[in-house]
Amino acid sequence: MRCLWKSALTCAMVLAPSTICHAIETKPRIAVQHIDATPAVMARAQGDGTGIANVLRQILQAANGDLVHALQRSGQFEVTAGTDLRTVLDAQDLQDSGLYGDGDKQRSTPFELAPFTYIANVRVKNFQVINREDVIADAFGNSTYLIETIQLGADVRLYDVTKGTLLTSASVQSSHTHETRIIEGATQDGSFSNAMIAKVSRDFAGQAVSAVLDALSPPTIIEFDDGRIWFNRGEGTGIAVGDVFSVRDPGDPLLDPHTGAELGWSDVRNGWAVVTELYPSYTVAEAVSLTRAPAIGHSTMRPADALPAPLTQDMRATGPFAPAAPPPTAPTNTPAANSAQANGHVDVDSSRPVRVALFVDTTAEALNERQIGMFERQLGALLSREGVRVISRRDVLNAASTINGTHSNSGTGETSATHAQRLLSDRASVVALAQMLNADAIVTATVTAMHTDLTQTKSVDRAVTQYTIDVSWNVLESQSGLSADGGIVHATERVRESPGRTRVESNIVARLLEQDAQQIATAIAQGIGRGVFGPRVANASTHRWSVVAVLENMTVPEIQYVDGHWT
Repeated sequence: MRCLWKSALTCAMVLAPSTICHAIETKPRIAVQHIDATPAVMARAQGDGTGIANVLRQILQAANGDLVHALQRSGQFEVTAGTDLRTVLDAQDLQDSGLYGDGDKQRSTPFELAPFTYIANVRVKNFQVINREDVIADAFGNSTYLIETIQLGADVRLYDVTKGTLLTSASVQSSHTHETRIIEGATQDGSFSNAMIAKVSRDFAGQAVSAVLDALSPPTIIEFDDGRIWFNRGEGTGIAVGDVFSVRDPGDPLLDPHTGAELGWSDVRNGWAVVTELYPSYTVAEAVSLTRAPAIGHSTMRPADALPAPLTQDMRATGPFAPAAPPPTAPTNTPAANSAQANGHVDVDSSRPVRVALFVDTTAEALNERQIGMFERQLGALLSREGVRVISRRDVLNAASTINGTHSNSGTGETSATHAQRLLSDRASVVALAQMLNADAIVTATVTAMHTDLTQTKSVDRAVTQYTIDVSWNVLESQSGLSADGGIVHATERVRESPGRTRVESNIVARLLEQDAQQIATAIAQGIGRGVFGPRVANASTHRWSVVAVLENMTVPEIQYVDGHWT
């Protein structure tokens, strides 16, 4: 039976005979969120008592798969998990259980689901099954004819989730009739509705896809050759052989006189065409009448009810219709980025080694001294790997007993043993320490905050905890203490909790600090490579110094003048 609502599908570039392959932009992503019926429609179906509620549920479930399939086959979208999201998450949980190999490229990565721009929601607003029975005398006696009709109407809504705005809302209608003859004395088992469920669901899904595609992009001509027109719509979009289309060329933009907003584009009718071939991702039509050659990639095809008189479907357009030249594309011969910089690693010029004094601090109460010491070790090691010579106050000035208080570094246990290093820390500035250590620059890194955010999503029974550690850093000139470079880095890790799956996590802080240290080390190495500060200026050959005498004990010296000298 011919569908009551025609429309179109797909934006995939295909390679047909004599087709020129054009560049395709990144496809937008879409998810099918809901296909259901209004509560009133479902309540009426359940209260009917004839089993049509089950028929409705079968159509809704089948239409969900058909809609996803049609969107994917259109070639215009990347279809992401919508109604099947829970199944995808269950599979990720299983692969993240520790039972699967970490190094396998085909293993899923948690928290790497592809975001999407659009969602499609479909809701059935009316549904009924009409049964009629006729008894007709024929050559076999009295035969019974069962005529069953399924009628369905729905609303299709397309949303842009980045803005929360409704892009289009369309109403679709589908009606199919099935006739069965039962010969007198024969036995017929099964439900006659089953013969139409597949047809209704495919028709229903095709119309919904057409509404989505028509809102985002009308059917566009992708090739033209001697009266034959290829356009980017295919099977499953309500198109059939013999359908009539109006060929349209782009016109001028339509502007709102009050707001100046662009409301769309006008178009100019160029001719008429009839569909002759239908393929999964594209359609071929024969031009019945054309004024000029359509513009490939710009001219569109609009469905029409019939050809205007005196045109007929057996007519064909003739004339020198040369394919239109594709629009010029922007040059892409941009220079390739340096491979080392592309990987985030910049080698410091070995002919000009840079010595930095490293100082680490924290204002985050959640982190203890041991963790900050670990961060200092990580940052120093990563800077060294980048080719920077690191001077650590902890290693150069502190007593050996502070490195590890056990075994060979246990020390005497006397507080006076570390008296000198405490005096140095208390009374010397960072700049003075750096100069004494003969450093070219000073690197300071302060762990400023640790954040913990919990998100619970009841619809998929998942909870995600996100941990973030922020670190601010600066590079100072060792002579003046002026800032030469700096920034703030953020390291984030998420942990997902799922039904029946428990994860005990104890090393998140260590991993986050290591990520922060890596970002800082890379940034400092890049800054040195750019020459943000020069080598340390050598100290002057002469220095001003003074000696201050202090009373050491209670002995009072006696001063005498003997033989012309003070003693």
